[in-house]
Amino acid sequence: MFYSFHYADVNRVNQVRQSGKIRPIDSERVKTVQDRSLWERKKSINEEYLRRAIAKNIVGTSATCVLTGEHTWERRWCRFEIARSLLNGNGVFAVRIDHLYCIGQRCYGAPGPNPLDYMAVGRDNQGRIYVYEYLDGGWYKMSTMAKQLMRWPKWLQPVPPGYVRQLSSGAPIYDYESQNGSRLLLYWANQAAKAAGR
Repeated sequence: MFYSFHYADVNRVNQVRQSGKIRPIDSERVKTVQDRSLWERKKSINEEYLRRAIAKNIVGTSATCVLTGEHTWERRWCRFEIARSLLNGNGVFAVRIDHLYCIGQRCYGAPGPNPLDYMAVGRDNQGRIYVYEYLDGGWYKMSTMAKQLMRWPKWLQPVPPGYVRQLSSGAPIYDYESQNGSRLLLYWANQAAKAAGR
């Protein structure tokens, strides 16, 4: 699984990432999800290197979990990770982490919008499939991920040429704290992968 997240939320992200190490082992599966995420501070890395590293780490995954904090929805690298996940054919789902207590900051997080409300898959007038993002009141093809998708995501209702479909219309969002994410994260990931045909 690939985690997409805003680096400012890394303390809460690590609670999710480490949670599998303290719960009982699931006898039918590995103890924790196989984490292929990029854990470096994104602002300090050359952009081309970062694009290649994200693309490389997503290959071999079947689901992408968007760990959602206050500002995740507006982070360009989170959007790029989601777009690359779609190119890879991954199932996608979001998990709210704002209710997790951050020891370093001594507070809970503020809720933010669902990042999947601000991204879509659509068809241009020739029927080609692209990833779109919501900017300045409209839907635009992602300039940072110009490759067209080879197929429409199985978990998303298709649209005719000239239209887009928000990712949130087909990808679920969960709350890690109130919906027992430490126990159900693997299930959510498996469901997303299955919905994508992976």
